[in-house]
Amino acid sequence: MAEQVKYTFVALDRFSRVASRVDRHAAGLQRRMGRLGRAGAIAGRALRGVGMAAVTGVTAGLTAAIRTGSVFQDSMADLQAITGLSGDKLGYMERQARRLGKTSQTSAAEVSTGFKTVASRMQEIAQQPEAIANVTEQILLLKNASGIDMAEATEAVTKGLAQFGEESDQAARFVNVLAAGAKIGASEVGATSRALIKAGVAAQLSGMSFEETTAAVQVLAKGGLVAENAGTLLSSTLLKLEKSGIKAVTPSIVGMATAFENIAAAGLNSKQMAELFGEEAIKAGGTLTNLAPLLREFTRRMTGTSVAQEQAAIRMATFSARARALWVVIQDKLITAFQRMEKPLTGTITKFGQWIDSIQPSQVQEFADAIVNLGASLEPIAKLSGQILGVTGGIARGFNWAADVYSGFGAASAGAVARGMSPPPSGKWQGQLGITVGTEKGATADVGPLYQAGSGSMFEDIDVGVSMAGGLP
Repeated sequence: MAEQVKYTFVALDRFSRVASRVDRHAAGLQRRMGRLGRAGAIAGRALRGVGMAAVTGVTAGLTAAIRTGSVFQDSMADLQAITGLSGDKLGYMERQARRLGKTSQTSAAEVSTGFKTVASRMQEIAQQPEAIANVTEQILLLKNASGIDMAEATEAVTKGLAQFGEESDQAARFVNVLAAGAKIGASEVGATSRALIKAGVAAQLSGMSFEETTAAVQVLAKGGLVAENAGTLLSSTLLKLEKSGIKAVTPSIVGMATAFENIAAAGLNSKQMAELFGEEAIKAGGTLTNLAPLLREFTRRMTGTSVAQEQAAIRMATFSARARALWVVIQDKLITAFQRMEKPLTGTITKFGQWIDSIQPSQVQEFADAIVNLGASLEPIAKLSGQILGVTGGIARGFNWAADVYSGFGAASAGAVARGMSPPPSGKWQGQLGITVGTEKGATADVGPLYQAGSGSMFEDIDVGVSMAGGLP
């Protein structure tokens, strides 16, 4: 009997090891399948993300090309409408717009708009593409040197040239004078430009140069008079001196700097100053008289400079400026892409418009009725689809339950053998494996823990009879 118990426990020990191994393999397989499933899900999401990103990128690129190219095309159409340029001349203007855009960190469409403004304000060069491009290039230089916007820079250059009766080839000189004035004086380019617009005519009639007039505006700014106020008072002052009849203080005869130097040397009292300049312009006249030495100094420092180029180089070397330059280059590529797509896109839009126009009202009504009927017919299909999804969901849950049962069974089998068992009152060992346990006299015995989990020990000396249904090999 002891041998029978020994062999029985050996069988149980081996079975418990096999069961534990099976359970471990099952658990490992489940973990690997879980990892594989998660990896597959991640890969699926990644591939979907790549696909969506690719589609989004293509769509965004196409949209950007159409938008950028269309804006540039519209600006060139405006230029053509204003100037009447076409053919090679218009093609030249287009190339110059894109070139100047990249060199000045400005969009080609904005440059083209600058062309249009220059041509409309300087009608004498409206049919001269090279002259328009040259003036606009100087305007862009002033914009970058001073930080003002394109419209203000255009105003300063075009009106300055017009008021002083200068040709377009003097644009570079005017730009450098304005930039130099802002550097050495107290008036920024925008404020100086607004002052010059007010004083330009009087200055030109007084024989003053652009440099002298700008120097006077900067001197007035040091005295607290700026922008339109400074220009208006300077105009009144110059006209008063021109009408004074005193040769030594007439700017058109002796020059502006000499005129105010002579007034300062005369040592006029306040009453005499008021009589000379008038009550309205006495503040401007007094400031220019008191600061007369600066007029000559500022004029000298504003003549023949290249300050605009120097200032523009500094401003265009910042990070934000370089980022802006990159975007301009990208826009230029988008314009090229649009120009290559424009013809087939136009053809497609034209054909689509013709098709839309060919649709009869009755066909539209038929289409609307079909949509309504389709919605009604799809309702039972939607309900059936919901039921099918419910059934498939139940099947999926059933498979999940079966997997859980299998995993639980493996764990229970190994655990039960590992923990050991005691016979129930019926004499059956938990009703599992057909094992019965009892003494030789037929009385129930407490076997106790037969196998300690993980210990590998076996109890061979218990004199207990054990039998298994079907016997042991």
